[in-house]
Amino acid sequence: MDIQETDDPVNGMNGTEFGEILSTRGRKSTPARLKNFLDAYGKTGRLRRSLQASGLGHNTHYRKLQSDATYREAFERAEYRVGELLEDTALERALDGDNALLIALLKRFRPEAYRERVSAEVSVTVNLAERLMNARKRLIEMRKHDGTDG
Repeated sequence: MDIQETDDPVNGMNGTEFGEILSTRGRKSTPARLKNFLDAYGKTGRLRRSLQASGLGHNTHYRKLQSDATYREAFERAEYRVGELLEDTALERALDGDNALLIALLKRFRPEAYRERVSAEVSVTVNLAERLMNARKRLIEMRKHDGTDG
């Protein structure tokens, strides 16, 4: 998939400028690896390959997602870009036919637009006091028939 340089309405950034928003704690080489990973992931949507290509360990990635809000936001922007790529590809393929795998990917990257929607409306009226009184009466009747007083 080729990526086009387009304005991103979510983060207001153009291209792959993820490096400017990353925090710089940790080893000196880590910020560059993080940037390379986000660039690769934003272009391909392939997590493992992007981690391998950038030299970033998956443990580092997941730790940063949990502990670094700036990194988490940058990763979310990269995921948004992947979703844009998938939408563009879906439109191209829709003109040629359907592709179930592509729809599954769109549901993953754009759940707000492509998730399956199910709604159900249930209306129940329960008179709890009445049900308890009836249960008590049944219990009394059962005890009378058994010959026990309760």
